[in-house]
Amino acid sequence: MQNLTKTGFEVDESLTIDGLYGIENEEVSVASSQIQTITGFTYSPALSQSYLTGTVNSSGTTELRLYYTRNDIDISYSFANGGAFTDGLDHSTTVVYGDTITLPLAT
Repeated sequence: MQNLTKTGFEVDESLTIDGLYGIENEEVSVASSQIQTITGFTYSPALSQSYLTGTVNSSGTTELRLYYTRNDIDISYSFANGGAFTDGLDHSTTVVYGDTITLPLAT
């Protein structure tokens, strides 16, 4: 999963794919129906590091790599009661999913 600064990826070993079984030296692959939806992220199959097929090793495990990029979220601020921001401007921003924001000051 893409890190918060969008400069790289972190392994999330809590993600598992049900239904992948095989014996040593057998090839296994992930079907599109097995790819998980993760809130705030988009599965990115086009990344060159991704691989959805692998061979079961002698310990009975296989490492497959599915990459998820972080979504950007557009936020606009306004006042329901007609208030204004201290600088008199309208405010909007784009933030990365999972980041924190500081709200502009109101008058």
